[in-house]
Amino acid sequence: MLVLVLSTVGMALGVSQAAAGPRTHVRTAKAAKSMFPGTGYFSVGQSKGRWWLVTPQGQPFYAAASDTVAPDGSGTDQVTGACPYCQTVASGYPSTSAWGTATIGRLRSWGFNTLGAFSDTATLGSQMPYELQLTMASGNDWFAPSFVTGVDNVAATQVAPRANDPNLIGYFTDSELNWGVPVGSVDPLNEYLALPPGSPGLAVAQQYVGNPQGFIYALATRYFKVTTAATSTTRTTSFWGSRPRDRRSPRPCWRRPSRTSTCSVSRTTPCNPVWPKWCKEAGPSTFPSSRIWPTSSSM
Repeated sequence: MLVLVLSTVGMALGVSQAAAGPRTHVRTAKAAKSMFPGTGYFSVGQSKGRWWLVTPQGQPFYAAASDTVAPDGSGTDQVTGACPYCQTVASGYPSTSAWGTATIGRLRSWGFNTLGAFSDTATLGSQMPYELQLTMASGNDWFAPSFVTGVDNVAATQVAPRANDPNLIGYFTDSELNWGVPVGSVDPLNEYLALPPGSPGLAVAQQYVGNPQGFIYALATRYFKVTTAATSTTRTTSFWGSRPRDRRSPRPCWRRPSRTSTCSVSRTTPCNPVWPKWCKEAGPSTFPSSRIWPTSSSM
């Protein structure tokens, strides 16, 4: 299995060539014929000890993507309520479609060939390969039946409709979940210990009093088991995990290789010095510049 995930400040790196035809420009390995079997959708393959993302036609790809390519940019200012980019788009283009055409052209001229997470895939997804950001984690008790219901709903409404889209490179199941090391006042074990009596999560947390890392592992096991089950009927190589923040331990993902096809890290600050060791233990060679790491099924 393999880990492939990406995301840096304003840019995500992945691999891709357009399933959308000649309009998409992608850097590919020079080869007279396909290195991998064509599957009709993006997948993962290994050649000469190196892992690749593979296009629907069976060619290896390396993609450069920009996050949040959307007509509303990053949304409205939480203080002023203004949306400067929305105003720019409204005043500069006759329609959202016109903005989309111009935006795809600019991205290609700058060397991008993929739409990163949080982009307007409804407008742009047919013109360029894309990554899709999901939000599967919901509620304050992932051991409760309601968590399963919520995940199943996301899979039914957002994953299943795109199952046959050849331009879809992969999904992030969530973004920057708190795995491992407590951050500030955020401590998953203590949060679960504070749940109301009778909560399924409280019963699990009580088994790990004094062992916060053990609880994180149990929480991660539950998360990946539920999200994997909900998406098991789709192409599993498209799932890149929950994209934890770089200062938070990705260990649950490395240790649960059967639960997700890839593992992602959202890198916005220098890489945690202990990660290279984990990556080396995890499996095949890595993609250092993109924070995309393979996992090994033997772990």
